[in-house]
Amino acid sequence: MFFFPYGTDAPVYYFPWGTIGLIVVNVLAFAAMVAAGPEASLLYVLQYGDGLHPLQWVTSNFMHGDIFHLVGNMVFLWSFALVVEGKLGPVVFVPLYLGLGITECAIEQVVTLNFDEGASIGASSIVCGLAAMSMIWAPRNDLHCFLLAAFRYFTFDVPILGFVAFYVIGQELAFAALNEFQVSGPVLHLFGATVGLVAGIVMLKAGWVDCENWDLFALWQGRLGEAPQKSTRALQKEQATRDEQQAKNRSTARETLRLMLRDGNGTLALALHEKLARTEAGWQLEESELLALLDALGKQQQAARGMPLLVEYLQRFTSREVPVRLKLAQLSLEQGRPTQALRVLQKLPDKPLAGRFEALRQRLLAAIDHQREAGAVEFEAEDW
Repeated sequence: MFFFPYGTDAPVYYFPWGTIGLIVVNVLAFAAMVAAGPEASLLYVLQYGDGLHPLQWVTSNFMHGDIFHLVGNMVFLWSFALVVEGKLGPVVFVPLYLGLGITECAIEQVVTLNFDEGASIGASSIVCGLAAMSMIWAPRNDLHCFLLAAFRYFTFDVPILGFVAFYVIGQELAFAALNEFQVSGPVLHLFGATVGLVAGIVMLKAGWVDCENWDLFALWQGRLGEAPQKSTRALQKEQATRDEQQAKNRSTARETLRLMLRDGNGTLALALHEKLARTEAGWQLEESELLALLDALGKQQQAARGMPLLVEYLQRFTSREVPVRLKLAQLSLEQGRPTQALRVLQKLPDKPLAGRFEALRQRLLAAIDHQREAGAVEFEAEDW
């Protein structure tokens, strides 16, 4: 009987360049090992009872005992790596693959420090780690399997959860128990599966992989396939992107407004300012821009349209309060609002103003009295 998985229906969002590359490296390493001979390869095998050798934690994962060992591992690697790399992409998958192998080999060499002899090679532990990650991330997706038995072949689908739980974990546990859990192939495979299980859970819970609520935890909690809630990290990233775009928009808008003011086009600059005040939260003109806009409107005989800007200036700045209040009172009088003009002027200092400002105040006060005597009618004045 000959049985192996050859594909999956799990979503593959990235072409498996990393998986293909790793299979090629494994094949080339096997060819190099065969060409060099067993004695020359001993340096790269994971040795037991000979101290810690970090180089072996990497190299032993790419070495195989024979062609059947290599082909078996590569076939299983293809199927489970499609699931994992399909969600992560090659840039993340390849370091993850190496990390799984290095971690398992480090644990293995530490555990066997007091052994008299022994060694191990192969990608089996990494494949078991990828299988465990696939079980966590895509339990309800299927593996496409091939079976050759009694000179007949069959193809069928098996859920990843069932395949990994029975074939990778259950079977290896049974063989390890029969061997009294001594360090052997089944135990090493379980080491690899455990490393992959932990890595899969950590990456899922940290939001480093998006399983769209098709993961094992969603299955257990009865929310399989539900629209996933965005993680705090994802929300923060989206907010940062929005803030960055808003900052760019504001910078562009501010530069456009300054160009309009430089050209003396106050009405267009005012329209842009009013639009941005409605659409951009927190939009405000700088003091120099506000004064330049008021000046441009005055030169275009549109000073009355700048009254809200004068009020805004009084609320935010104080350096030119006197001329701004005098201008605001003058515009109020032009609109026939003497009470409003008087209220604006009453907030000026009681002492005489500097230079021409005092003369202007007196003229405005006289105009206020004149409009009142003429019976000007207005609604309640605002507190500017």
